[in-house]
Amino acid sequence: ARAGYPIIYVVTQEERRALGLVQAAADALRKSVAEWSAARGFGDDAEATSSDPTVALDMVGRSTDPALFVLLDFHPHLKDPSLVRRLRERAEEAARRRQAIVIIAPTLVLPPELEKDVGVIDLPLPKAWEIAEVLDEVLRAEKVELDPDIRDKAIRSALGLSQNQATRVFRKVIV
Repeated sequence: ARAGYPIIYVVTQEERRALGLVQAAADALRKSVAEWSAARGFGDDAEATSSDPTVALDMVGRSTDPALFVLLDFHPHLKDPSLVRRLRERAEEAARRRQAIVIIAPTLVLPPELEKDVGVIDLPLPKAWEIAEVLDEVLRAEKVELDPDIRDKAIRSALGLSQNQATRVFRKVIV
């Protein structure tokens, strides 16, 4: 939202990692995070649990809190012209309220009507320090210690993998 985009579209297969980054940004900006998915809605009450994307955008429109509204796997809904129109209207309101709408999806579906209002982030593969955190997490969970040289080689070998892939590889090798 600070960069001038009321809608941020994060393209990634790593939903959990993207959510962690959104939460870190929200903490830094002192904003709350509200997360919507078609499976559970926003999850607070009967209306909030609605899987209807129109209801989700209406709820975003009614909120006055400075917040980041995360819409998970929202890309299929961006083929509906009336929903795109509603999203554009919510984006204008969000910008005025110091809010942002964050779409996290595995593929980019960006209708021409939204191109000027959306900042697209293609989440890059994790850095070595992030892979090291993944390895350390697996080692702690499995109660295993590694020689520092082997640990460094494992981290270097996992560069180029997503965090999810690195986790699976480390678990398979260690278990």
